[in-house]
Amino acid sequence: MNLFPSIKWLAPCILLSFFFIAFTRYILSQPLSQMVQDSHEYEKIEIIKNAADLDSIAKEHRAFTGSLRTACWENSKIVPGRDPERWRYDAVGNVVARKLVGCEGVLCHEYDHIIPYSKGGKTEVENCQLLQTRVNRLKGADDNNPERNHLYSAAYSFNGNENLLGSKRI
Repeated sequence: MNLFPSIKWLAPCILLSFFFIAFTRYILSQPLSQMVQDSHEYEKIEIIKNAADLDSIAKEHRAFTGSLRTACWENSKIVPGRDPERWRYDAVGNVVARKLVGCEGVLCHEYDHIIPYSKGGKTEVENCQLLQTRVNRLKGADDNNPERNHLYSAAYSFNGNENLLGSKRI
């Protein structure tokens, strides 16, 4: 018969209490000024994290959301004889493919602010246009003349026999 059935738990409890006492002594041995300074450092870290969150929010407001991109796509001119869900003309007349966003090719496009964001342009459908990536990168914020922007185009035209990106002929 075991007189002390829970004695096996005694050693871990004693060990844990020694660690607790040692930790408490360490904390109490720290000067109060050090503890306050550590607290201020923690607050600085929190402020930096909040500033990073604000920066990401600002970037989100500059980028076109999915619904704005869809509306911008719908407002662009349809390529005759092609699936309008896959093919459109950009603002200067280049054919672009819906799935090719932000890449570097003749069918690639980006969603661009007509009035540049840096000049107070809003991120809304009325200020959105499709532009071939090359055109958008070369035009810059100061040049929004469609006739001049057409000179930046990497020209490509359909002859009606292509089956690019698996699109179905209509």
